Amino acid sequence: MDEEYKATIKRFFELYRELQKKNNLRFHCSFSEYRDGVIEIWEQKGSVKSCICKVEEKEDIACYEKAMGILMMHSWEGGSCDRKAG
Repeated sequence: MDEEYKATIKRFFELYRELQKKNNLRFHCSFSEYRDGVIEIWEQKGSVKSCICKVEEKEDIACYEKAMGILMMHSWEGGSCDRKAG
């Protein structure tokens, strides 16, 4: 693993864990040599579960960076957005 990849993932999970403390978030990702990478982040409020972030990208780093951007917007907007990128 190169340093840029490690740094990107570290920044992503620092942000994700901080938001997870305030919100009921769940994280799912899938990366394959044969398909685009996918990151989904779900938020549960009561019995309602909604996808706040779904990103699909060919490059793993780009996938994590886009997901970070969406999570930052989610935190700035008080956790009330539904964003999809990819």
